[in-house]
Amino acid sequence: MNKHGRRLIVAALMSMSVYGGTYYWYKASATKFDKNVDTKPVAFVSTVKEDVTRRPASRLIWQMLDQGEPLYPGEAIKTSNKGEIRIQFAESDRYIDLDPDSLIVISMNKNEISLDLMDGSLFVAGGDGSSNSGNGPALTLNSAKGKVDLSKATASLSKSASGGVDLQVIKGSVKTDDGKELKGINQSAIQILSPQQDQPTIINPDNLEPVIFSWKGFPSNTVVSLWIGSSRKDLKEVAVTKTTNMSSLDRKLKSGKYFWKLVGKDSVTQKTIGESSLQRLEVAARYAPAIVAPEAESHQKLEKFPANVQFKWTRPEGIQNIHFELSKDESFKTKILSQNIEKEDSISQNLPAGDYYWRLSGNYQGLSKPVVGRVNKFSLSNQPEKPKVLLTWLDPNQGKPSYFVKEAKTNWAWTGEHLDQVKKWKLIVHQGEVNSRSPASEPLSTTEHVKPVADVTVPGAGVYTAVVEAYDEKGKLLAKTEYKTQETKVLPLLPSPEFEPKSGDLKANNDGKLPIQWEKVDGAKEYNLSLKDSTGKELRKSKFTSTSTALVNLLPGQYQIDIAAIDQYGRESVRKPARVVVVPEMSSLKAPKLKKVKVN
Repeated sequence: MNKHGRRLIVAALMSMSVYGGTYYWYKASATKFDKNVDTKPVAFVSTVKEDVTRRPASRLIWQMLDQGEPLYPGEAIKTSNKGEIRIQFAESDRYIDLDPDSLIVISMNKNEISLDLMDGSLFVAGGDGSSNSGNGPALTLNSAKGKVDLSKATASLSKSASGGVDLQVIKGSVKTDDGKELKGINQSAIQILSPQQDQPTIINPDNLEPVIFSWKGFPSNTVVSLWIGSSRKDLKEVAVTKTTNMSSLDRKLKSGKYFWKLVGKDSVTQKTIGESSLQRLEVAARYAPAIVAPEAESHQKLEKFPANVQFKWTRPEGIQNIHFELSKDESFKTKILSQNIEKEDSISQNLPAGDYYWRLSGNYQGLSKPVVGRVNKFSLSNQPEKPKVLLTWLDPNQGKPSYFVKEAKTNWAWTGEHLDQVKKWKLIVHQGEVNSRSPASEPLSTTEHVKPVADVTVPGAGVYTAVVEAYDEKGKLLAKTEYKTQETKVLPLLPSPEFEPKSGDLKANNDGKLPIQWEKVDGAKEYNLSLKDSTGKELRKSKFTSTSTALVNLLPGQYQIDIAAIDQYGRESVRKPARVVVVPEMSSLKAPKLKKVKVN
C-alpha cells in the first residue's frame, strides 16, 4: 500500500472515532435525562405537526419531539417554519398551541408554571374567568414589565417587533404582579363576532360552505377588507366589502390553521382608518354520513305503489348520532319523516310515486351544531327514466390560446347527448385555474345562452376557467361540464421581413437603380420600406403590397434601408438592423445642367 492510501485509511478511522464518540455522548446524556425519575413532567405533547424540537436545560443539542412525550421544567421548545405543537399541561385541562417559527421556555417554581416567549406566537386555552376554569398549577407569562397571570384566561400571545410580548385576551381576565385585573390587553376597537378564536370552525368538505367573518365597530363610511394567511407574516387581501354599510364577508377555506385580520379604509380617501387585532382561525373538517342508497339523482321504475324504499348510509368515524330527513320539496318545508338515529345504518319507508329529497346530518362531540350533508334527490315512477343529458367540451381554438389586440375574449363551445331537453345554458367563468377539488373563487361572469357557444370578454391576458350548466324549461339543473381552462394572450407582432440576399451590402446599378426583394411574411397586409442616408436621416418612406420594388435616381454614396411588415390591425413589426446600400461613384446619373443664369 502506498503512502497516500495509508493516509486515507488513517483519516477515515479518525473520522469514525470522532463520530462514534459524539454519538455515544449524545445517547448517554439522552439516557441520563430520560431516566431522571426525580423530576416530574410539567406537560405532555398532545399533537405535533412537521418538525418540532426541544432542548433540555442541561444539554446543547436539540432533539425531535413526538406525540405523547413528556416535557420537563427548563426545556425549550422550538417549531420549524411549518411546525406546530399542542402542549397539554399535567394535572390541568389547560393547553397551549405553539405556532410555526416559535420558541418558548417552560419553567416551574413550586406550584407555578411560567412561560418565556422568545420568538413567534402561541395560543393559551382553558380559562374563561370562572372559578372552575384553568384548574391545576398557576400559569404565568414572563414579560419585561413583570409576570402576568394567565390562569383564568384564554389568550393569544405574540412576540412584537420591538421585542416585547403582545397579549390579546379572548376570554376571562389576567392579573399583573400587583394583583390588578385586566380584562383585555392590546385589544382593538373592532369587535369580532365570528368566527371564534377559541373553538374550531367546522366545515363539511363534501358540502363546502363559506366561513362567515362578521364584526362591528368600523365607522359607516368604511370599506373593509379581509386579510388571511397561513402565518402571521404572509397575510394577503382576499375579499373587500362592496358597500360601506356591510358588516360581514365570507370565504371558502380548506381545513387547516389560519391567521386573519380586518382592515378598514375611508371610502373616499382610501386611507387606512383602523384594523382589527390579529385573529387565529382553525378550520376543521367533519363529514356528514355518506349515502349508499338511493343514489343521488337516481330513478327507480316500479310496478306497484306505495313502494318500500330502503335508505342506507355509512357512518364517519367519531360521529355520535345521525338525523334523517325526507321531504317532497327541496327546501324541506313539508317533511315526510324527520328522525334521530343512534346506531342503525338504514331505514325504510313506504312511498307513492313521485320526486323525493332527503339528507343526513351528524353530531360530533364538542360541536354545538350538526354537520349537514348534501340534499339528495331521487324519483319513483312506473315510467322509464328520461335519458340523462351528457355534456362535453369542444375546442374551437384547437388547444391554442385566444389571441387579442385590444379586447380580450375567451371562446367557449360545447356539445353533448340528449340536448333536446335543454332550454337554457349557463356559462360561469372564473379568473385563474379552478378545479372540482378546490374551493372556487367568486365568478368573473355568469351568462345565460340559448346556443352551446359563447364569447366572453375578460380583463386581459391570463388563464380563465369555465363550467357550463344545462337547465330545462322549469329551471332544473340537468347536467354540468367539467372545468375547462383557456389562456388569452396579446397577439404577437409579425416577424420582420428579410431582404434577399440575407447578408452583405445591397449594391445599386451604375445608373442609380436598386432592385430590392424580400421574403413574404404570412399575415402581412403590406410592407413599410424606409430609406435613410448614411447619418440616419429618412429620405424616403413607401408602402408596398408586393414583395419587391426598385429604387431609382440614387446618387453615388452609401444609404441605409430597412423594412417592416404591417398586419391587418395596422401594427408594424419590429424592424431588423438596417442594411447598407452602396451606389457606385461611376454612376451615370448626373446633376442637371443649367441652361440660363440670370443675375439682377
